Amino acid sequence: EDGTVRPPTVDTPLPFQVDDPLRDDFMDNKIQKVKDFGLRADPDITVTEIRTTDEWLLLASNGLMKTNEGDLGLTSEQVEKIVEQHKHQTPNEVCAALASQARQNGSKDDITIIFVPLAKNQYS
Repeated sequence: EDGTVRPPTVDTPLPFQVDDPLRDDFMDNKIQKVKDFGLRADPDITVTEIRTTDEWLLLASNGLMKTNEGDLGLTSEQVEKIVEQHKHQTPNEVCAALASQARQNGSKDDITIIFVPLAKNQYS
């Protein structure tokens, strides 16, 4: 409403395993065990203004990018180069090329990518 990006919900983790689903306190007991374990999800949210000159938007998990010393993902320069090399391919092909190069660099973390073309007549 005020232009602020907020997470839509607060997730409650489900139990890790099922012991006895016939017990009355089954879910209460399981959820309590998970809460005691200390699981918590705090999403990183960044608000970014998209300019009319922007050609694409990339949302990705930390497995794609080299963000800290020792990370084995891609640098920003590598991402830009790969996207430019694949600008006449589909968004899925761009994502596949990015993930493939991150794996070749040695990234072992999960990689999730959303690539959104903003410029017309590019990225089939």
